[in-house]
Amino acid sequence: MNDRVREVDAPAECQPLSGPVPSPTPLPAQHQPGSPIVRGVDWDAAGLAILAELLTLGFGCFAFEVTSGQRLRSLHQVFDIWNWWDTGQYVNIALHGYQKAGEMRWTIVFFPLYPWLVRMTAGLVRDTLISAFIVSFLASIVAAIALARLVAIDYPEPVAYRSVWFMFIFPTGYFLHIGYTESLFLALVICSFLAARHDRWLAASILGAGAGLTRMNGLILVPALGAEAAHRFWIERRWESRWLWLGLIPCGFGIYLLINYFVTGDPFTFAHYERSHWSQGLGSPWDQIRQMAKVTRSNDVYNARMIGLAALLFLAVGLLATAASFFTLRPSYSVWMAANWLLIASLTWNLSAPRYGLALFPIFILCARLARSRNFYAVVTIGSLLLMGSFITSFLSDKWAF
Repeated sequence: MNDRVREVDAPAECQPLSGPVPSPTPLPAQHQPGSPIVRGVDWDAAGLAILAELLTLGFGCFAFEVTSGQRLRSLHQVFDIWNWWDTGQYVNIALHGYQKAGEMRWTIVFFPLYPWLVRMTAGLVRDTLISAFIVSFLASIVAAIALARLVAIDYPEPVAYRSVWFMFIFPTGYFLHIGYTESLFLALVICSFLAARHDRWLAASILGAGAGLTRMNGLILVPALGAEAAHRFWIERRWESRWLWLGLIPCGFGIYLLINYFVTGDPFTFAHYERSHWSQGLGSPWDQIRQMAKVTRSNDVYNARMIGLAALLFLAVGLLATAASFFTLRPSYSVWMAANWLLIASLTWNLSAPRYGLALFPIFILCARLARSRNFYAVVTIGSLLLMGSFITSFLSDKWAF
């Protein structure tokens, strides 16, 4: 994380946060693919992902042994202590596929790309749970490298490093390393943005379709990358037929609808099950925030008071960052932030807002730019790590932690 490139050599970072949005001009020579800065960012970002994985699992082992009084005596137990909540659902899908009847029928609300990759990996390692960790681990490396390259287009190397750093110390960043879809989704989304920034619109759309096959909000890439294309048109006054490839992005979600149809006979079974079994739906964001405020006045076995306060905090931070993005970042990043925040705030079960907030990756860029201040850097780093440690301890104690 040392700033090995002097920031005075990179005017982009020296601009005030309220300065103009970087235009899609050709990349400076030092930011071209294959140049030393990109290679350096790649290796350091990958190393940071590996270090974050090891430290997360290591702290998890320590926290589990301290809070439970049990000793972990095998490598499989190191992974098994994280096998809570959604992880078990994805493992079951990887093992048995979607089912029309029985308890497994409810799992059709979970999108298929992640369990498909877990199943493929399990064919090599012969352990589905460990396969889930391998998929998430590899995806986190890809997400780190892609974010570093994406940020390096507009900003100097130190900002790229710090963006990756803030992604991994995000208070719910531990979900990037365990059997959840967060790292795969982020990898696909950031790679899609990166491909679009390099005018590889077919690749961007295929990656976007993959994101839509991983999580529903992958569909938000359509307006977000559409805003990127519109920004290019506004700057260059030139139409590109390649932008039409964006029409492929909804195909990922379309495949998921087909799976619903072939399994149950109804392409929207997932939506019915979300409401009837998982208590998930959409409503007015203001009504959901009011409901969340009520949760903070209660307490139960899932530590609802802490969860509600954390969810409200993350929604507030997300809203503030979204507003700031319209003045400091590219329009495509702002559209991605705004649409995702609105979706998260509108969910009737938005107790998972801190985890969903990982998808708002431009927050990490904003933090990286503000981190020129050592005080800001220290406060955010310490605060994030303390929150992450608390959340991990709760998660491993079988308490709801997003």
